[in-house]
Amino acid sequence: MKKKPRGWIPVEPTFDAFVKEFKGELVRELVDVKKRETNADYLFRNDSVIAELKCLEKDTFDAEYDRKLNTLVDSWVKRRLLWYVGKPKLELRKLDPICQQEWLRLVEPHLQRHVVTQANLQIKMSKQQLKHPNAKGLLLIAIDGNYSLQPEDLITHFGRILTKTKKDGSLLYSSIHWVVFFTVNVGVRLKNMPEDALVWLPAYRYRDDTTTSTFIEKLREGWIGFHKTLTGSNGPTLQVEAETLSNAVLVRPLEVNEFYKDSLGGRYKCLAVTHNQVTWLRFETLPDGRRLNVEITQELKYAGNYTRLRDVDECQRLQARYLKFMKIKSSQEPPLT
Repeated sequence: MKKKPRGWIPVEPTFDAFVKEFKGELVRELVDVKKRETNADYLFRNDSVIAELKCLEKDTFDAEYDRKLNTLVDSWVKRRLLWYVGKPKLELRKLDPICQQEWLRLVEPHLQRHVVTQANLQIKMSKQQLKHPNAKGLLLIAIDGNYSLQPEDLITHFGRILTKTKKDGSLLYSSIHWVVFFTVNVGVRLKNMPEDALVWLPAYRYRDDTTTSTFIEKLREGWIGFHKTLTGSNGPTLQVEAETLSNAVLVRPLEVNEFYKDSLGGRYKCLAVTHNQVTWLRFETLPDGRRLNVEITQELKYAGNYTRLRDVDECQRLQARYLKFMKIKSSQEPPLT
């Protein structure tokens, strides 16, 4: 498993801590140990809500899915529907329509089986075990590290799944009444927004369920306050409508020791990242040909336009400059070479 970037918040234990502060209860502390895996995660007793948290990260997609996707990508290349150098970067909306449909047929059953079907059964079981038959079921979906599917793509998938019905016309997943999509570590870039933001997007089956909608609004406010206290960040968290996400893009967090370029072509090495700052080593070349390496620190919200360098040869050249810079710095000489 790839190591998470520094400062990455573990979603499940963090949300567990928030739920307790919010006066909710962890279902695993209320049921027999043998039944924990078949139950949902949280009980909000006073609001009659049972919630299940699912994290969409790379590990959500198992080895079988990876094998099938690799086979599919190979077939796209052979059919000249896709061309790439190095590791393919797959984004549903940017693929050929034929590739989109084939990927949908692969992804949707996986999300249905491993996320929605499981959550529906877990919520249903918890209603029985906890003797709350009339509790509303809430599915919390944390978008946390899977960059293949953008927010709009995920909402499309889950919308299609949750509206499926049985032969008699009743809902297939009747124990799920509300869904909330939210991001914890991964920023979302929206058009006309000055900086990247975390997102909280509630979706519902019944618009007239004002009691549950009021609860979810309180949950949102509580989570935002908890997250900001935890991280020390004052960055925005937006509650948005699905239509707003048509041009939204998940932003990969900066990774220490990787090389980047900015919108003006400047080259950088990421030295350190906190929840609100990033430290760079900027590589400059002066008009007389001398090279200047400068350490700079900036607020993280202004680093949204930095993109990873993929050219291996250039990264190796910059790494050589970095090592020379560190040698000079350790000897306390001026950083001119």
